[in-house]
Amino acid sequence: MHKAPRGTFDIFLEKQNLRDDIINKFFEIVKTYGFGPITTPIFEEESLFVRSVGDSSDIVNKEIYQFVDKKGRSLALRPELTASIMRCYIENKMYAQQPIKRFAYYGPAFRYERPQAGRYRQFYQFGVESIGIKNPVYDAQMIIMAVELLRNIDINDFSVVINCLGSDEDRAKYNQALKTYFQQYENQLCADCVKRLEKNPLRILDCKIDGELDIVKNAPKLKDYLSEESLNYYQEIKNVLDNLEIEYIEDDTLVRGLDYYNDIVFEIKSNSDNAKNTLIGGGRYDNLCQDLGGPSVPSIGFALGVERIIEELLNNNEELLNAYTNNIDVYFHCENNDQRNLALPIMELMRDGMIVDCNYEDKSYKSSLKWAIKNNACLLISFIDDEHLLVRNLIQKEEFEISYEQMISDLIKKIEEEYETN
Repeated sequence: MHKAPRGTFDIFLEKQNLRDDIINKFFEIVKTYGFGPITTPIFEEESLFVRSVGDSSDIVNKEIYQFVDKKGRSLALRPELTASIMRCYIENKMYAQQPIKRFAYYGPAFRYERPQAGRYRQFYQFGVESIGIKNPVYDAQMIIMAVELLRNIDINDFSVVINCLGSDEDRAKYNQALKTYFQQYENQLCADCVKRLEKNPLRILDCKIDGELDIVKNAPKLKDYLSEESLNYYQEIKNVLDNLEIEYIEDDTLVRGLDYYNDIVFEIKSNSDNAKNTLIGGGRYDNLCQDLGGPSVPSIGFALGVERIIEELLNNNEELLNAYTNNIDVYFHCENNDQRNLALPIMELMRDGMIVDCNYEDKSYKSSLKWAIKNNACLLISFIDDEHLLVRNLIQKEEFEISYEQMISDLIKKIEEEYETN
């Protein structure tokens, strides 16, 4: 028997309905902030992600799904979508038309990692990328928009965590300080962090293994290496959040898992029992466009893992999926295909706004009644004879007879009235 590959999953019926509802709400909200939809390929040149995400990151070193096509080109399934969107921005020379672009996206991404709760090998991201604007007020607004996405779907128990990574110059000084510091503890670091020590010591702070060690917790702090300009920019962001009473936690170990970030980075984390669950993560990446061969264009964005959002919702409301079941509005009980042929025109008219079904196997009226009740149908309709119908209202517990011709006439009249109203 075939099974879905490890780390992947199927989405169907009420779970798909719930997911669609969430994503539609997200797109509606970000649209009010000026963001429009974008779709990019699921696979790209592998070098795109090596240049953007960073060759010292776990994503490139351990998690990327890479393959060679028939022409010998090295391609990769996208591990995230920001790089693809920036590639699209550069390839289509959007900077020459109108440099300010705001994109919203939804789609699958792929990382080869150990599957666990909220972490899969194929997962789905919703996110936004704003290209061409750099302003502390705008950066604060991006955090506010992320908060609004969660509040709009009734997730309210979370913490906003922020940090400032500073400029390239700030991080260069800090990386050198970290390198000098960690060299004396090299024999206590995991194998991955020993490699990071040479390539990018900042990544040691984000290590899943060494991150809780005292030597990491006591490492030099980034804030001590930030320029006055970086600190002032960061302070302006905090001022805006304070004025709007957006509570936040400052965490100087927050560096995010991708190499392209600078200045403000942030995460929104669940406070529920399944904690350490990052729901949203993002930040500013002003150098990515230039690193990928485009002009120097400032950018900021964030993404959320849809699976984690859904798990958070279901943990807080186990009955939530019941609201997304495909219930039937009207169910027809037919004794044979002759009656089904008679029912078909009425069913098609009713489907202008209602979910309608009938029994396609010959069975008793009692069986149809049980099925209709189980699927929360409002009406059960059956044939008295070829010219008359019995309509049973399962909600109000009443029934009435109506002629076949009158049923057709009433439905056509109703449709015509609705058409004229619209």
